[in-house]
Amino acid sequence: MATTDFCTDTLCVTGNPLMKITDIRKTAEYAHAHGMILIVDNTFLTPYLQQPLALGADVVVQSGTKYLCGHNDTLAGFVTTNNDQIAENLVVITKTTGSALPPFDSYLIIRGIFTNETTLSCIKLLLNNFN
Repeated sequence: MATTDFCTDTLCVTGNPLMKITDIRKTAEYAHAHGMILIVDNTFLTPYLQQPLALGADVVVQSGTKYLCGHNDTLAGFVTTNNDQIAENLVVITKTTGSALPPFDSYLIIRGIFTNETTLSCIKLLLNNFN
């Protein structure tokens, strides 16, 4: 299923390096029943193909460099949540460590997000033609 990661109240669902598919809804139910939060790495599917927060995940991480930016001209990562306490903690971390993106890098990510749907649709079309 998934493995407990850096602390006992966190369950992490990862796609790397084994690329195994995990049922996020069932994993979220399991995590929440045991008082844990669920963290999902959504880098490969992107928000266009999958929205883990809507499936019960508490935190979603993804690389902005790979599919979201799409042009390989910036380095970025994103952490999203719909949990107010986790969001507050993330704000404190961002403000105290200076880990927020500068304006130009933010522009580069937004530029890539505008073409994300087209890029992923083309990839899906190519994959369907090979199967």
